[in-house]
Amino acid sequence: MKGLRKIAVMQAACLLMTGGAVMLPAAQETAMLASAADYTEEEYEGFTIRKYETYVEIVKYKGSQTEVTVPDYIDELPVLSLADDVFNSYVFPDGSSNSTILSMTLPKTLLNIGKNVFHGCTKLETIAIPDSVTVIGEGVFSGCKALNSVQLSKKLKKIPDSAFESCISLTGIGIPEKVTAIGGSAFKGCTALKEISLPDCCTAVGERAFMNCTNLKEIVLPGNVAALEAQAFKDCARLERVIVLNPQCTFPESENPDTICNFTLNGTSYYTGAICSYENSAAKQYAEENELEFISLGAVPPATTAPAVTTSPAVTTTKTVTTTTAPVTTTKTVTASSAPVTTTKAAVTTVTVPASTKPADTTVTAKPAVTTNAAASTAKPVTTAPAPTAPVTTTTKNPYTSYITGDVNGDGQISVDDAQLALKEYTEVLSGKKGVLSAKQRDAADIDANGKVTVEDVQIILKYYTERYVAGKKIDWADLLK
Repeated sequence: MKGLRKIAVMQAACLLMTGGAVMLPAAQETAMLASAADYTEEEYEGFTIRKYETYVEIVKYKGSQTEVTVPDYIDELPVLSLADDVFNSYVFPDGSSNSTILSMTLPKTLLNIGKNVFHGCTKLETIAIPDSVTVIGEGVFSGCKALNSVQLSKKLKKIPDSAFESCISLTGIGIPEKVTAIGGSAFKGCTALKEISLPDCCTAVGERAFMNCTNLKEIVLPGNVAALEAQAFKDCARLERVIVLNPQCTFPESENPDTICNFTLNGTSYYTGAICSYENSAAKQYAEENELEFISLGAVPPATTAPAVTTSPAVTTTKTVTTTTAPVTTTKTVTASSAPVTTTKAAVTTVTVPASTKPADTTVTAKPAVTTNAAASTAKPVTTAPAPTAPVTTTTKNPYTSYITGDVNGDGQISVDDAQLALKEYTEVLSGKKGVLSAKQRDAADIDANGKVTVEDVQIILKYYTERYVAGKKIDWADLLK
């Protein structure tokens, strides 16, 4: 074969170890290296490739095309890897460069993309990374000034350092749900970026991750983010609100706090926006220490055990069980076996038994009971009695005829739970998702009647709850909307 040159095993291994190839997931890498006794290097339609026994790696591209397609297979071998700097906008000796590329189609077989692969491709506008890709390298799209549309692989678990640094045309990007970390300077200098949503499993936001994102107005830090690194949101000129959902999320200590700021003047950083979080949170302490505006989201919510609280009143209806359930032994089992009661499952199921004789009580507690445990010892009475209580199934979610203002979950009272639901709706919609509320629930949560559920609505619900029910004051919604 013309132009082929054999390279010894040790030489190939050295190139792989020194960055000539992208590191693959351990199992795949081991299998590949084990099967790669040697490789050949050749030219293929503008690509320089390394052909191993079982796969192909793209090493370099030289061309003047505006639309580039990397093939899935070359000589019946899958293209699995793009080595470092493959499409980096070098200026070649003949004066040509890769800066002419406008769009790129990547192979469906691809597993890994190396460092700086598209660095400096200043005309690249759009790209989709196939879902087969598990790793992208540092600086992969840095300096792509025209890049405005990116679709990331659903299998990505990290946005690496400087991945999109200085992508000044990028207005938005969807972060895959499995991403757990945003690397340092990942979006630094993305001056057109207006909104971005971090997935719930994200635990870390790196140093300077969103520095100089001058059009970013709001960011929600999920409950799993444990810490913000230094200058994460420095010089974000239009940043108005940072919502911190983890009460323990920490901030760097600094004499001139610039982790969150709009601008820096003569070495001093300034932030005119607000930090939103819970009472007694690290975010509130950070705001107070640095004299920043703080908006409270209320008391720290319980650790997702709210349903257990709503079922506790059902214990009072166990008397009904003794009067209507023929097998008294069932009631004795409930009181005697304290272990199951602590889990609330056995207790809740027993409460459901009298549903046929006392619809009013059943309506209040039917939400957890009907769906919780159909396999309990009282399952037979439940299946034989539903005829007179068929309406129960239509009221398991909401026993009231309509949602009143502020009562988002429809339980007939206004509490922190309603504020939490409103906040969940807000964050879901902000992230581009459908939302969690029905139309009636959204109406109940939209306190200021501006057509959408916002942080302001959450604030008003919490204020109403604390003023009216905790402090015992006579207050109306109109008082809070003044």
